[in-house]
This record gives sequence, structure tokens and C-alpha cells, in this order.
Amino acid sequence: MSIDGKIPPSIADAVQLARFRMDEMFRRIGASLPPDVQRELSAGVEAILVDVLNRHPAWRHETDDFMSIAEAATLLFVSRRHISKLLAQGELELHHEEGSDRFVAKASVLKYRAAHEAAIEAYNASTSEGE
Repeated sequence: MSIDGKIPPSIADAVQLARFRMDEMFRRIGASLPPDVQRELSAGVEAILVDVLNRHPAWRHETDDFMSIAEAATLLFVSRRHISKLLAQGELELHHEEGSDRFVAKASVLKYRAAHEAAIEAYNASTSEGE
């Protein structure tokens, strides 16, 4: 969600608009640029646009869908290293990576926590029955 409360258009919409604007620019420039240079410029602008929009918080995935490794570790009362092990074992789902940072799908963390709490409750119930 953007700061002003409006939902931003999709990245695909932004790329489509960029292509339209590039085509307008190439029509104004005329035949002064060879077609292969035009294609390279268009591809470069699109790549830059997608990269910038993916990094901007208003255009990123909904932040409620994922959490950082550190946030997941805090929620589960484990170390960040343990979260990495749970990801490697498939116990938690990787949402996405940004550079060297990894983000975990929030739903998988909550599911893991619920399963763990249920196991603790089952164990406690089984040990208190004999008393």
C-alpha cells in the first residue's frame, strides 16, 4: 500500500507505460537511432524500472505476507541460524530474497508455531494424565 493509501498499479502496468513512452520518444527522434539500439535502450530502461520498483516498498509484495529471518526467529524463540536450518529442511517456506537478505513466508512461520504449540500441549496432556 502506498503512503497516500492508494494501491499502486502493477509492475507490469508500469513497464507497459514505460514501453509506450519509449516508443513515443523513438518516434520523435526519428530514424537517428538504429532499431537494435532502440531495442537495447528499451530493454535497459525496463530492467532499471523493474529493479527500482521491486526495491520500493510501495511496489513490493505485501509486507504482511512475509517476515525477515530475524523476525521469524523472534516469533519462534529460536536463533536466526535455526530459521535457516528450518528453511533448508523445508519446514519453513522462503518467500523471496533481496540481495543477501532472505524473507520467510509468514503463513509458514505461523503454521510451524501452531504445530509446535500443539505438540507441546499434547505432551503436557499426556504427562498430566498419569498424575
